[in-house]
Amino acid sequence: MINYRQTAKKATKRAVWATLLFLLFYLFYNIELIREKTEDFGFDIVNKFHVFNKEQNVDSPKVMIFVYDDLYMKQKKFLDSKNRTTYGYGFPRDNIAEFINNLDELCEELDDNSSPKALFVDYDFSFSTTPYGKVASAEDIKFIDTLKKPHQYTILLPQLSDDYNFIKNYPDRKLQQAIKNDKIKFVSVSLLSSNGVIRRYKGFDSFKGGNVTSVDIELWKIATNQTRANFDKDDIIANRVLFKNYRDPTVEEDCVQTHSLYSTLTKYSVNCSLFELPYEEYNNSIIMLGSTFVGNGDNFNVLDVLGAKTLNGIDIHANTLMTMLTLNSPLQRLSWFPSMIIVFLSFFLIDFSSLLLLQRFNIENYKVELILVLVLSSTVLFYISVLLLDKWYLWFNWSVPVILLQLVEIIVLVQKKSPKLVFKFTKILKFIKVFKKW
Repeated sequence: MINYRQTAKKATKRAVWATLLFLLFYLFYNIELIREKTEDFGFDIVNKFHVFNKEQNVDSPKVMIFVYDDLYMKQKKFLDSKNRTTYGYGFPRDNIAEFINNLDELCEELDDNSSPKALFVDYDFSFSTTPYGKVASAEDIKFIDTLKKPHQYTILLPQLSDDYNFIKNYPDRKLQQAIKNDKIKFVSVSLLSSNGVIRRYKGFDSFKGGNVTSVDIELWKIATNQTRANFDKDDIIANRVLFKNYRDPTVEEDCVQTHSLYSTLTKYSVNCSLFELPYEEYNNSIIMLGSTFVGNGDNFNVLDVLGAKTLNGIDIHANTLMTMLTLNSPLQRLSWFPSMIIVFLSFFLIDFSSLLLLQRFNIENYKVELILVLVLSSTVLFYISVLLLDKWYLWFNWSVPVILLQLVEIIVLVQKKSPKLVFKFTKILKFIKVFKKW
């Protein structure tokens, strides 16, 4: 006979224990060690099996990535037969200058209100391209001359330190005036790695000159006309990136286009002529320039569940920006009160229904009960997490309650088996004492 009252009491007791443990976890959530060990796995599962291959419509300006890919590098003979670079100490900056000059020429053909808003150049400009990185090369001078010209958009360049920044410290009056007027901005490109996997970006970097904003936050502000960002300078960990896959590329002559599952993000080879793309694409767009060729050294693992996924740095920044444009903020987690309600109700209902089901079939096997609860809790809480992310853009870590549930079950098991365990432990101690005397 099924005892509903006793079963409900048992399920309530376990649910209360699990909810209190979850609250304890929630209070200490800001400790990075806890986030790394408890958040990453759950986030990767949701990202890879729900977000990564799902199309996302985004109401935002176009984000256009232009890349120096294998095709471009081989045509310019910048790669040899073994895919090793043939140039010297840095990517030839006159090629970057050529792209910017073409973009300026294009802007002259566009309406004043239809030009791109920003160009991010994802290259390290800490040093010049000459040996020892002190003296400007002819290619460096061409790049600097291009930077200091007036542009209809803001140019963003990486800042990796205060001590070494060849462009920022270059003694040219017009260049320094452009920097002073914020026509050229220096931004942080820091990415946070946990166990060698990129899951987050660092919102701000502190150098001698103060806090330097992440390129992704800066681009978000420009794209959305925000005067100040809703990003906490102290909270550099919770800003998780929702990565999206790319569709198969389309090739027309030498132009390679790759569309992201983010509706407004497209990647183009630098071989693609700026003038042959639809002009409406550039309307208030954000443009990124970087490298994707083999051996560029800017590759990162972004997911670590059943095989890691590798993206280039420029793709990571683009996905970070698209995450912000989709959410219009950092990815927020569900607050403590509704989280506790979800945990309590999930634990109670799963435990209660599992116990009733086992009693219905006269099964009194604790291992069967444990496996059944594990499967049900993982499935239910995963779909709750997916629903919250899909409908309300809130992150609820489904894996933490599952882990806590198992902890509660282990406590119950130890409680049940405690007399036998104590007896066995006592016998082991006696054996050790006898062995030592012998």
